[in-house]
Amino acid sequence: MATDESYARSEHGSRADGGIAAFVDAHIYWSIFLLAFVCAGVPRLVVFPLSVVHWDESIYTLVARDLTRGIMPLSGTFEHKPVALYYIYALPQWFLGESVAAIRLLSVVIGIAGATLFGILVRLTVTRDAAIVLTGTITYAFFSSLNKGLAAQPELIMNIVFMAVLVVLHFQFRTPLQKTRNSILIGVLWGVAFQANYLSGFLILGFVFDYLFLLHRGKSLAEATRAFLIGGLVIFASFSATVFALLLPVMVWGDISEYFYLQKTFLTGYTLERSWIETFLQIPKVIDSYFLLVSLVATFVLFYIFHLFKKKEDIFFIFSDFSTRIIIYIPFVFAAIVASKRVYAKYYLQLLPLSILLLCLLLCSITPKKYVRAFVCFWMVLFSAVSLDNERFIFKAGADGWVKVLDGKAPDVPSEIAKDISGLLSENDTIYVYDYQMILYYLSKVLPPTRFASPVHHLEEGYQKAMGIDPSVEMTKILEHRPRFIITGSDPRAGEFGTASKILAEKLGSDYVPFRAYDDRIFYETLRANNNGRVEVFVLK
Repeated sequence: MATDESYARSEHGSRADGGIAAFVDAHIYWSIFLLAFVCAGVPRLVVFPLSVVHWDESIYTLVARDLTRGIMPLSGTFEHKPVALYYIYALPQWFLGESVAAIRLLSVVIGIAGATLFGILVRLTVTRDAAIVLTGTITYAFFSSLNKGLAAQPELIMNIVFMAVLVVLHFQFRTPLQKTRNSILIGVLWGVAFQANYLSGFLILGFVFDYLFLLHRGKSLAEATRAFLIGGLVIFASFSATVFALLLPVMVWGDISEYFYLQKTFLTGYTLERSWIETFLQIPKVIDSYFLLVSLVATFVLFYIFHLFKKKEDIFFIFSDFSTRIIIYIPFVFAAIVASKRVYAKYYLQLLPLSILLLCLLLCSITPKKYVRAFVCFWMVLFSAVSLDNERFIFKAGADGWVKVLDGKAPDVPSEIAKDISGLLSENDTIYVYDYQMILYYLSKVLPPTRFASPVHHLEEGYQKAMGIDPSVEMTKILEHRPRFIITGSDPRAGEFGTASKILAEKLGSDYVPFRAYDDRIFYETLRANNNGRVEVFVLK
């Protein structure tokens, strides 16, 4: 069967002739990979020495470390994401040990893989025009580094699986054997996605409508529904088997009932108690990096609606079956972004495949004559490259980190602290990190004195319902372990976290003495700090 789009192999996607263009077109997949490495891999290599790029990756790393030590997810350090995410994070630790390189290598691989797969997807489903394919690859690669995407975010993993599903669907109906095999593969992919991030459930709902849309082409609704039920049954069976297989280690070596109880407790208490209007009003505060892409989606949808009303075949060449299928997913992605009513910038990474696919479809509608298309492609590449300026502080920190590494120094403050205290820790000692980078537990190779290693999990009262704990009670339990060192990212005497802060302040005054102070501008600039980036370390008397 041909592609979804009649134009994919039409004159609009004709092969370039002559010179460099012909060479690139002949080696298009290597060209896609090379650009993905340069535009997605290199930015991540710049920050390679840093122990922390984003707060969340530290807690994923700690749960994954437990896994490499034989402790099943949620039986040790707590984080609410499903198991596949921790398997993915544990993989480089199994090969490289408990090192910063294991964390950063994962982000490099995910960045390059995502951009490469996106370029392949554009080539297969949108156009064979090399200029548009490579423009889409570069744009995805650069934008994937924004909004905390330099870390190995679950949203980027979801994107990879989603794009893989679209690639498989491209070949879905070639032969009966392929149909069955690919249906099984699609179920496996969605199973992995769901066990990496529950928000992929929204994409799966979108897929249900997309799958029915594909089957309905050229068939009656009754025929399409019958084919949908048969194919859907295979996909669902494969999906269920994958989910079960990924949970099997927890069933055998962990406590599956506790796993589900903790998941249920957190997810039912995580949603903020605020109106949907308040939630949507928060969106403009976090989409500045993706303003162009969000505007693109809105513009495309408006033109699409206009096209439906006009019903003229030649209004816009871009309005194909594939563009309709992409639009099907948009409301489901937005639902995933706002589902918890917590609007974080990294959630918008989920928009990348859809929005840039629409961009590539728009580029196809521009006449290739008189270098107009080339100009727009150049402008898009330039804009996406300039957008990296949003991450300039973390890039500068990464470059400084490389200089320090070459000088034999610790690349950042958490690494420096770990270097200073690790030699003073005995085998059974622990440390406690208050309102600062939890990666210190990983760098110091110690177990946290609480299963809720993330400071926000056991300190912020807003998480009390989700975690099922009382912050002051948890602080008391932590201090009963008598941590050898306590590291503070803000002054507990300020009482930011209520009674829990006061309990810690009293203990520091009675049982601890100052060890050393540090100035962590990365923490101050990229996360939050109430002490101008001042980090203090206290040692037990």
